[in-house]
Amino acid sequence: MNLKKYTTKKSTKTILLLLSVFIVAEQKINAQNFTPQSIDTLSNYLYSLQYSDNTLPSYGGVKKNKGLAIIGGQNYCSVEPYFNHIAAIGILKSNHPDKCGFAKRWMNWYLNHLDFQGKTLNHFYKQDGTGESTCPPGGTGFFCNHIDAEDSDLALFWILAYDYYTNSNDLAFFTPAVKTKLETAAKFMMDSLIFSDNLSVPMRSYPIKYTMDNSEVYQGLLRLSKIESLIYNDTAKSSLYLSKANAVKTAIRTLLYNNAAGLYDFYLGSAVDSTQWYNSGIVASLWPQLFGVDSLSDARSIHHRNVLHNNFDGTPNTNWTTPAFLGTVDAFTWASIGYLFSLAGDTAKGFAQANYISNVFVSPFPSTPCYVADAGWAIMNMALKYPATSSCALTTEIKGYEANKEAITIYPNPVKDKLFLSFNNNLITDVSLKIFDELGREVLKFKLLNNYQTTTIDISQFTPGFYYINASSDDNSIMYNRKFIVTK
Repeated sequence: MNLKKYTTKKSTKTILLLLSVFIVAEQKINAQNFTPQSIDTLSNYLYSLQYSDNTLPSYGGVKKNKGLAIIGGQNYCSVEPYFNHIAAIGILKSNHPDKCGFAKRWMNWYLNHLDFQGKTLNHFYKQDGTGESTCPPGGTGFFCNHIDAEDSDLALFWILAYDYYTNSNDLAFFTPAVKTKLETAAKFMMDSLIFSDNLSVPMRSYPIKYTMDNSEVYQGLLRLSKIESLIYNDTAKSSLYLSKANAVKTAIRTLLYNNAAGLYDFYLGSAVDSTQWYNSGIVASLWPQLFGVDSLSDARSIHHRNVLHNNFDGTPNTNWTTPAFLGTVDAFTWASIGYLFSLAGDTAKGFAQANYISNVFVSPFPSTPCYVADAGWAIMNMALKYPATSSCALTTEIKGYEANKEAITIYPNPVKDKLFLSFNNNLITDVSLKIFDELGREVLKFKLLNNYQTTTIDISQFTPGFYYINASSDDNSIMYNRKFIVTK
């Protein structure tokens, strides 16, 4: 993800206008903490921005926000895939009754608008969903045949597709035609966007190797590998994407890391400045841990979070967890950073940021131009405190096939501290158990020897959210996958 378009001279007038709105909004802030209703309000906001006329090609598209772009004297709404992928990932963490429908409609829009290479452009529509165009009359620059970053766009879609599957178990969505489109896009990524050093670029015409983009590409390829193995049972493709994901991860950790500064560079060849937020700044150093390149407990990750917080704690810069920070860097809240801190267990900071977002975006709502990606990230953060209690297919298995569905039971679900795994018959074989978080990162693994009937798993230190437990035996007589929710 590179947000170059929001840091150019062309956007100066827009940002100044937004800042004036932010100042008014800040005056309305109170000390109210976010609640489950805050998540509902944000998810309803996202839902309200999705085009709903199924007779139009705009169907399923999601407007970037409530704002309008005036192009050639006409009002247009923009549909930008990168933002919408994050919005859909976020709404899947909510209790919205049609959250999977929202995500599925958006994914169908996206797949229907991919070109022969497997990529798409930003699209523009009239408010009623008519007038589809990638370059409206009079459009230039960012308003004509533009996409910010092809690598990020594709990677976030693969992450979304996997999240949708684990939430819905909707195998019917993942048809052979969808597999072909996923693989066409992956081929484009690997042949055209990932260079020989295993770092990706936003597009061939803009060969800058960003840390943020590459972190997303790593996680995207990892999720695509899981889709191939879990849904399509294609071990060859799964291995191919997993291998490339690991190569990208190694390249990020070695080529993009600035050993002298102890931080990641904004892009390959740049000089990181820890006193800056975005352009050449500290935020890029947090993206590898946000997307699983580095573990949250890694000394490198802890150091990067400390550097960001210490440099933006109010001296001399504005505290990033407070309303005063909103609009001082660009038009975004950077709810992603709050989510990261909460994910890492530092909820004092992460939830503090969620509180001000709740007050700005929710009470009153919406008093700022809330981008759908910001809403998505904010939902992800708030859902760590208030996990969704409903899922499109909460009680069904994650895999399309389960060898002995009735042989294993987990309880309680949701769970707070101890999860019980019960084998309905004594084990006659050794079983490997693995638990993954909602980003697909392995958080626990161990092996059970035969003759077990019930085992207890201590999850008291787990961060609230969705997790997945996998049990498998060497002889494949046991293949078990289940989702469970950790609450506090």
